[in-house]
Amino acid sequence: MQLQGKKRWRFYSPEVVAPLRGCTPHYSSLGTEELQMKLHRVANLNASFLPSQEVLSHSTTVELEPGDMLYFPPGCWHQVLCTEDSLSMNISLMPSSWTDLAVRGVQQLMYECNAMQCMTRYTPC
Repeated sequence: MQLQGKKRWRFYSPEVVAPLRGCTPHYSSLGTEELQMKLHRVANLNASFLPSQEVLSHSTTVELEPGDMLYFPPGCWHQVLCTEDSLSMNISLMPSSWTDLAVRGVQQLMYECNAMQCMTRYTPC
């Protein structure tokens, strides 16, 4: 949600249908351009990342103003530019799979069992 100021968002449609977090193409290799630019930016605050003109020519641009809300799915490439001083609130929503629910159920049973509680902590028993 955009709270103050304006931001320009640029999107490019994802190539992956129903991507999993951490499994989209930009996570597939340590040699990707985006990751490399993030590492360069740590060393040089003036470094910038600009995708190829081909990507930009197929992108959609949206400008958010105070009170606007925006949803974009996982795996959707995006670039955000503050066009003026800006403040926004971002929330990531992640659905639970049956595996997630089963793991949480087992975890809860472990919390309730005195003999297994120590196995739920990060410190040794």
